[in-house]
Amino acid sequence: MEMTIEGFFLADYQRMRERIDELEAKVAEYEHNERTSDFGCFDLRKSVDAVYVRTAPSYEYRRDGMFTKDEAERLLDLGDDELFEWAKKTHHGKDRWNDLDPIEIRFHTYQYTLRFVESRSDKTFVTDGMEGSNLVEMSDEAALDAWVDSDLCQECVELALKDVRDNLTDVLGELGDE
Repeated sequence: MEMTIEGFFLADYQRMRERIDELEAKVAEYEHNERTSDFGCFDLRKSVDAVYVRTAPSYEYRRDGMFTKDEAERLLDLGDDELFEWAKKTHHGKDRWNDLDPIEIRFHTYQYTLRFVESRSDKTFVTDGMEGSNLVEMSDEAALDAWVDSDLCQECVELALKDVRDNLTDVLGELGDE
């Protein structure tokens, strides 16, 4: 059987194409293994001191009789330390039915830490490890209304104070319109 030059080049091209496809498949498998080598669930088995900082929603500041214009102005003029001391306490409206807790801070020590790693996310959960206890997601950065490492407490308080000031400014604006 004679082979023409065209046949020779076509056969050589086909052989090279198969080899290229084979190498591309190996590279893709290698890259997949490199990216996913640390995927899955990892039980770190370490306790974590966590903090949860919550601020009252803005509508709670707007309840009838909660603030006078002078009171809102006085609070806005306070320094951070004084405002924080005020915000940690429960404040009652005129009718005593409406309470305002501007900042609530809760601390908890969780017994176990679990980390879940997926292709585009890395999430950390904590639990007490007792029967019926839930997994609680931890935020990696300072945030309100989320459990974070207690080392981030000061940053969370700063966020909370900003939120309190924003709410008081909104109330003051509404009282000024009346």
